[in-house]
Amino acid sequence: MKLENIKKAKELMNQVANNYELRLLERKQLELQINKYILENPEKYIKQIDEMFDKIGAIEATIMKERLRSQIQMKKYITAEQYMKAKEIAIKRLSK
Repeated sequence: MKLENIKKAKELMNQVANNYELRLLERKQLELQINKYILENPEKYIKQIDEMFDKIGAIEATIMKERLRSQIQMKKYITAEQYMKAKEIAIKRLSK
C-alpha cells in the first residue's frame, strides 16, 4: 500500500469523523429544542416538534449515506483489513 494512499485514507477518516460529530451535535440540538417545547406547551408547538423530528430523520439518513460513501471511497485507498482497523480506532476516538 502506498504511503500516499494511507495519507489520503487518514484525511478521509478525519473528515468523516468531523462530519459525524457535527451531525450528532445538530441532532442533539434539535432533541433539546423538542424537549423544551414538550415541557413548555406541546400542543402549541406540535407543528414545530413534527418538523424537528423530520429534520432528525434527515440527519440520520445523511449519516448513513455518508458512512456508505466513505466506505466506498476508502476502498480506493486501503484494503478491507486496514479499513476495519482504522474504523476501530475512529470509534475509540469518538467515544472519548
